[in-house]
Parts: sequence; C-alpha cells; structure tokens
Amino acid sequence: MRSRAPVRRLIGLRLLFTMSALGMAAFIAGCIGDSQSAAQREVRIGIYQNAPKVYLDTAGRPAGLFVDLAQEIARLEHWRLDYVRCEWEQCLDMLASGDIDLMPDVARNAERERRFDFPNISVTHSWSQIYALREAKLRTLADLEGKRVAVLRNSVQESYVRELMNSMGMRIELMPADSLENAFFLVASGQSDAVVSNQFYDERHAGRFRLHETPLIFMPSNLFFATGKGRNPDLIARIDIHLAAWRQDPHSPYFAALKKSMIPAPHAVLPDWAQQALIIGAGLLALFAAMSGLLRWQVKQRTMALRQTAQRLDDVLKASPVVLYSMRMDASGNFSPEWVSDNVRTLFGFSREEALSPGWWLRQVHPDDRESAQAAFRTLRHEGRLLHEYRVLDAQGRVHHVRDELNYRPEPGGGMVSGTWSDLSERYEQAERLSYLLNHDRLTGLPNRWLLRDRLQHAIERAHLKGKRIALIYIDIDRFKQINDTLGHQAGDKVLLHVARRIAEVVPPGETLARVGGDDFVLLLERDTDPLHLNDIAKAILQSSSSPIAIDAHQLIATISLGVSMFPDDGKDADSLLKNSELALYEAKKHGGDSFRFFSSAMTAGVLERLMMEGHLRGAIQRKELVLHYQPQVDLRSGAWVGAEALVRWQRPGIGLIPPDQFIHLAEDTGLIGSIGTWVLSEACRQMEEWEAVGWHLPRISVNLSAQQIEPEHLVDIVRECLAQARLEPQRLELEVTESAVMRDPEKAAAVLGRLKSMGVQIAIDDFGTGQSSLAYLKRLPLGRLKIDQSFVRDIGRDANDEAISRAVIGLAHALGLETVAEGVETKAHADFLRREGCEVGQGYLFGHPMPADELFKHWQSSIASASPAAGRQHTQPNDDPRSFQS
Repeated sequence: MRSRAPVRRLIGLRLLFTMSALGMAAFIAGCIGDSQSAAQREVRIGIYQNAPKVYLDTAGRPAGLFVDLAQEIARLEHWRLDYVRCEWEQCLDMLASGDIDLMPDVARNAERERRFDFPNISVTHSWSQIYALREAKLRTLADLEGKRVAVLRNSVQESYVRELMNSMGMRIELMPADSLENAFFLVASGQSDAVVSNQFYDERHAGRFRLHETPLIFMPSNLFFATGKGRNPDLIARIDIHLAAWRQDPHSPYFAALKKSMIPAPHAVLPDWAQQALIIGAGLLALFAAMSGLLRWQVKQRTMALRQTAQRLDDVLKASPVVLYSMRMDASGNFSPEWVSDNVRTLFGFSREEALSPGWWLRQVHPDDRESAQAAFRTLRHEGRLLHEYRVLDAQGRVHHVRDELNYRPEPGGGMVSGTWSDLSERYEQAERLSYLLNHDRLTGLPNRWLLRDRLQHAIERAHLKGKRIALIYIDIDRFKQINDTLGHQAGDKVLLHVARRIAEVVPPGETLARVGGDDFVLLLERDTDPLHLNDIAKAILQSSSSPIAIDAHQLIATISLGVSMFPDDGKDADSLLKNSELALYEAKKHGGDSFRFFSSAMTAGVLERLMMEGHLRGAIQRKELVLHYQPQVDLRSGAWVGAEALVRWQRPGIGLIPPDQFIHLAEDTGLIGSIGTWVLSEACRQMEEWEAVGWHLPRISVNLSAQQIEPEHLVDIVRECLAQARLEPQRLELEVTESAVMRDPEKAAAVLGRLKSMGVQIAIDDFGTGQSSLAYLKRLPLGRLKIDQSFVRDIGRDANDEAISRAVIGLAHALGLETVAEGVETKAHADFLRREGCEVGQGYLFGHPMPADELFKHWQSSIASASPAAGRQHTQPNDDPRSFQS
C-alpha cells in the first residue's frame, strides 16, 4: 500500500489537471457559442504602446487595463472588437474622423472636449513627471531653461509645457515624438535632455533606458475612453453604466483589471512531471518555501512601490494649483463636505478642518457671485457634471478667481460629488495686464486711440440720450519733429512725458486724456462743455507748456496747439468729431502755433484742396508733369560757369508751373519724395549727357537730397545706376543735403554720404546756418562745399549782422578746407562783398534765374559771347526783382 501511494497521488494530480482543462475548455466553448449566437456590433478600438494601460504584448496581442475593461464590456454587450494599430497622434486623428470608434487612455482638456466625447466616469488617474539621465541634475522648473524636452506629440503634456513657456517666459526646445518609446529613446541617445511622460509608462520603462525620475511632478489628470464628437453616444452611455456599477463592487472586473495592470501576477513555478516523480517529497517542500519567499518579496516590493506612488501623489497635490474635494448630497440637495486635499492651506490659507466646516464654502464665495454660484450648483443633480467660474475670498480677504469642476454620482438617498477647485487668479491678472497694455500708451500710461474711441462712442450715446454736448480737444506739440531730429528720440520721449504730465494736471477730474500717436493727445470732455469753460481749459493747457523743460543739458520750450470740436454741432459720430478737431488744430498751427481754434466748416476747404493736390501729385511722374529748371553757378573771380543746380517744378494741367515750396512738403508727408527724388537725379544726369552730346561740357550738376532719401539703404545703388545710364563721371555730380536732414540720424548720414564720396560723388551742405547742426558732426561728414543760405546774402550791404554771419561761414569753410557757394546773389554789391571775403562761387538772379534746359544752354552761349573778366558784369537779370526761388 505504501509503495502505491505516491503513484495514486500522481494519478490524482493528473486527473485533477485533466478535469480542470476540460472544464476550462467547456467554459470557453460556451462563451464562444454565446457570443456568436448574439447580435454583434463591430467596435474599432485604437491600440498604441503605453503599457500598462494599453499596449501590444510580445505576442502582438492587445493588453493592458483599458483593453481588459473593453473586452469585458464587449462580452456583456455582445460587441465584436476590432483593434486598429496606430501611433498616438494618428489615433487622435482617426478618432476625430470616425475611422475608429473608441480610443483608450485619453486625458480631457478644453481642446479635446471640442473634438471628442467622453464618459462621465474615468477609468483611472495619472500625473506627469520629468525623467532624465542622472547627470542632468534637474531640480526645479527653472532648470528646464534652454533644455531640450521630448514629449508625446499632441499630448496634454505638450500643451502644458507650451503654456509653461508662455506664462513664465522660458526658452524650452520641445521635441515632439510619435510615441513615448521614441521620446524616451531621444533622451537615452543624447538627442534630448529630458522627457515628460505619465507615471505608468515611467515606472515600467525608465529603467530600460537608464533614465531617473526628477522631483518635477505636475498635472494630475483623469483618464477616459473617448469617441468622436457626436458619433457614438450609445458606446459612451454603456461604458458609463458598467464603470459606475463596477466601481461600487470591489470584486468586479474593474478592480480585477486594476490589480492585474498595476500588480503583475507572479509567475507560478510548476515542476516538470518527470522531476516531480523523482523529487515528490522534498522537492515540493522546497518549492512551496521558495514560492512563499517569492510572494513575500513581491508583496514587499509592491508595498514599497505603492508607498512611493502615494508619496508622489502627495507631492503632486502639494505642488498642484488644484484643490481636490468630495462631498455628499442628500435627497434635498444639501451638501456636506467629506474630504479636501491639504493644499487648500497653501493656496487659500485655510486648514482642512476649516474647509470641512458647515457653511464654509458659501461664506468664502464673493458676495456678488453667491447667487449665480448657488443657482449653478442646483443644476448638478440633473446635469451630472458642472463647470463654473466665480470669485472667492482667501483667509486674508484677497479675491481669487476659481474654476469649480464637479461630477455627480447618484446613490440611494442622494449622491456623491467629487470636484476640483482650480485657482485662475494668475490667468485673470494676465488678462487684465494684457487688456491694460492693449488699451494704454506704454510711454505715458494714458489711454490710447482704441480706448479713447470706445469711451468717445459711449459718451456720444449718453449725450444723445440726455440731449447734452460733449467736446474734443485735439492737442499737438509744435515743431516736435525738430526736437526728435536734433536731440534724438530719447529726448523726444522725455518731452512727451513732461507735456503729458503738465496737461493731466489741468484736466478736470473724471475726464479722459489720451495719447493717440506720436506727439498727438486728445482730451474728451463730458461734464462741463460750456464754450467759456472750454476757452478757460484751452488757455490753461497752453499756459502749462509756457515754462521751460529741462532735458539733459538743454532748456526747451515745447509749445502746443489745440483744436476743439463739439457734439452734435461739429459731428454726430466719433470719426467726424476727431477729424474736425484735428482740422481746427491745423488751423491753429497755420497761425504760428501756441494757440487754439474752434472748428468751423470753412476749415474743410483747405483740407479738400490738399487731398486733391495729393491725388494729382501721385500720378505726376507717370504723366510727365514734372520738369527740371536749372540755375547757373559762377566762379566769382573769373566769371566762368562752374556748374548748375537742378530744381524741380510741377507743370500741373489747368494750374500752371508750381514751385517746389508748394508741393515738396506734401511729397515728404505722403512718402512720394523717394520716387520724385529718384526721377530728379536720373533726369539731371540724363540732361548732362545730352549737353555733352551737343558740345557743352558743364563741369558739375547739383541735385538736392531730402532727409527721407538719405535713410534708405539703396540710395547708393540708385546713384550708381543713374551715373551708369548717363555715362556721367561721378565727380561731376554734386548732391546737396540740408543740416536738418543730416541731423535726423548723423551716424547713418555719415555712413551713406561716405559711401557716395568714395564713389567720387561730391557732397555739399545746403542752406548752411539755418539748421541746428553740431560742428562735431559736420566735421566728420565727407563734405566738399558749404552753401551760404540766401537769407544771409540778401541783406548784405544793409544788415551788418548778415554780413558778419556770411563772413564767419566763409572763414569756417576755409578752416575746414571747404569751398563756399553763396545763394541769392542778386546785385553786383553782393558779388563784390562775397569775392572780397573769399567766397568762391555765386548763385542767384545776378547770373541767371532757374530756367529750362534749352534756355540755360542759350543763356550760357550768350554769356560766353559777352564774357568779360569781371564776374560782376555778367548781370543778366533786373536788380529790382527781389524774389528768390526755393530749391
């Protein structure tokens, strides 16, 4: 009997295993038969690698927490699951387009809620953590500055890091990857410094890539099944029903799937049948002891892992800007708090005990938001979910903007509510700062043009309803451009600040003063618009600018001009009032500035004339209406012609010949001066070529440059092209610039003129003595000649001061090694004085007025025929015409 006992036990074990196998086979066959007999629906599920939640195992079979749950629901619902392999971003696109029906393991955010539908109940929760090589030494978010961070493409982690970059102004180079495995590989291979992932994938795979966790944990989130927007409401509803039921039963498939995914089952080590037969006694005891030790070791390891997970979750909650809580709702709709996370103290200054006390929430809601918040909460039972934003007061009484997100789960006699409280205060503060920047001038802090228009529109509506008046005062600093050109933009900004503060001091309380651009301000008055009161305010504003402003080492008087328009007399809308107040301002400037004018309808005539002139001027070059006149330049010692100055005229049809002083400023204001200046330069060079062809060799042609022509980088190329087309030697071209044009940007002007000088082109300063140039800058310019302004030459013989100025300019030019040209030489006395003082060249009516090219040629021939040694005997124009033409 003893010898047969082991054999019987062996036979009994085999019989037991055989019966178990047969029973299992029968069970599986029954399941298959039941499944095939029921009406089946095909459900396509996207599968990607993100173990342990969803993945394909080594045999290529779908596995993971979400897969186990989906298969159990499919069994109960008679669905036939069709797994579709895809990468993360590809899965999202296929879900949105309807190519798949379900996608597991999706976190909710605002953008995804617009594209997908989610169940009310999540499957599990997760958080994100940054992993890196040990030598990376990442301790705080600031350590990510300048780092390369790998993320899953189009994941919530990618969105979070981008928001972090924008809100904190950090420079982080994102490296999107198509899968988490690729993202981890980027770090392991040195192509990235760190990777952002969820803790499930981290714990399983970080060791494989030799990556280590960092203290950077953030973004706790719930994970759901998802489907295309509006595509499969029945699937979502059935998933919710099963998850709701399973989560109440600790023995349900839900908890079994969690255990299977989170705590892998130990591999049972069964002895080989042949070995069992040999070591049936001691072998079984040793095996049981080994298995027991193994299980104890695994329990210990899993316990340590769970403690680490709990500690991480605690760290996440402490660092999170989101307070978690749960409440119970009774049948009457009353709430009783049950739990709240510890970070309610760090975020809002309250202990957990205070936050759980009855009535605490309602006491902390901002009084203005209590009614709307309570009304929203009353809808929770019917809607099942609530998202509401309102304001609360923290322990110090400070206002916070919060977003409250609640989920309701019905239970017998009431229900359970779980929710999150997110502090949005920083976002609201950023929005307020952005709104301020968008609606206020950065230099002065005053309302800008957009905010003024908004307030003006509302003021017009109020005035229309109440039958009242409003007034607009348009304010501009006189000759502000000259301040910028001579002292620089930094000094100009200081002047603007001083003027803005002085005006603000005299503005009545409650009225709006805005800076609408450049040196323009607008004052909107609603309270007292009596003409006498407006007159007093205008005088007070003018008086505020009468005292000097100290800017660096300068004492400046920045006078201002004002224009006033009234509603409804001068306009019934914002555009009309602004336009007419600006017209009144221009009228004040016409009379010398430092004054104010009320709008009148007669002012629009001048503006219309300017607009018409601008329209005609725009096509003047194409219509060949511009012509050049030339004025000779003569050597005061020999009487020989040494050059001519090209002066532009506008032959306007129906009007006649228009001198440049009537349209050049308009061309500069409208930006047409560039094309006009290029045409003048090209035409003058072409004319020199034509004169050369008929045998007249004029030594030099002078062409004026405006300040706007000096600024573009391509001026040198334009000059080079004009010279090449006319086959004109560079030294025979002289370019004249004014002092004010040079002083707008002395450094740039010196660079551009230096390049022209290196080509051989001659450079002259025009109207010398009338600007506010610095000799320190002038001596650095590549000049060849100084032109004495005609205002100093005209009164030679009658005004000792003008003679002294002319003498000083000639002496200065000689000291700098420059030749001098005197403009406005109209009499022999002028010429004699200038010749005695050493002036080399004269230009004016004494030698010839500006004339067309063919007339200049004839005049030159006539002067040759009647030439005499004395330059003074070359008088060709009556002395009694004192007019002078502006170049």
